Amino acid sequence: MKKIDLTIILCLAACLICFGGCSKSEVEPEKIRDVFEALDIKSSDIKLSDTIYSQMADSWEKWKETDPEKRALSSDRPGNKTEYFESWDEAINYIGIDPWNPLEKADWLEKKNYCGTDAKNYFSDKLFHCCFHASGTYDEDIAFSFLDAGYAMGDIQIVITDYIYTINFLDISPDHYSMIKYYQFYKENGNAMAVESVNSDFGYTCMVGVDSTQQDVGISIKLYKDGELKYEIRMVSSGDIENLEILKEAFNKVCTELSIPLEYDVVFK
Repeated sequence: MKKIDLTIILCLAACLICFGGCSKSEVEPEKIRDVFEALDIKSSDIKLSDTIYSQMADSWEKWKETDPEKRALSSDRPGNKTEYFESWDEAINYIGIDPWNPLEKADWLEKKNYCGTDAKNYFSDKLFHCCFHASGTYDEDIAFSFLDAGYAMGDIQIVITDYIYTINFLDISPDHYSMIKYYQFYKENGNAMAVESVNSDFGYTCMVGVDSTQQDVGISIKLYKDGELKYEIRMVSSGDIENLEILKEAFNKVCTELSIPLEYDVVFK
């Protein structure tokens, strides 16, 4: 009887060990970073792919070999690189990093080209989901770069931009917008919160601006860290400023998906 009991105990122990080991070996679901984590980990030490640096260096070499008179007449400038991609995976394989972009996995969005239904590469009839651009410095380093990805929610176009390298700069003049508000994000008891800033000093995490023309109306959500623009989400639809509410659902869905602690009815009250 004792031998049988011992055997049962050993079998149960083996099962528990196996279960524990199997559980740990399972692949955990990929975590979608919220806006707080995305801003916290944002660094200026990001290293892009060797391909990009090599192409930028080649553009400088060709520039140096160009006749000075032709340089003066040329509209081209060295150290500028723009590439278009049909898919997000194609874009990140090229740039060598995988930027924060929860919208790529949002099932309520349709993947579209990066800046509208009719945007095309100048040299192709294809529509492109992503656009990467980089600008170099005179010492052949990269000073500024971003990656755009485009989506659609019905008739509303949504573009998310990751500013991979940015220079400390003031934002577009508030005169560009019909309305502008600033917010500081914080966490209280683990909950994401936002408080409206009383001025436009760089003590804020987020700027919300409304841009309206006779043809369309748009909302921009710009996210900052240490005075640098890091991410931007633009929502654009046809209509004038009186029809701003047509962007309400898109605004709230984007804020929920990206864990941005803002609500349309509060921002636009």
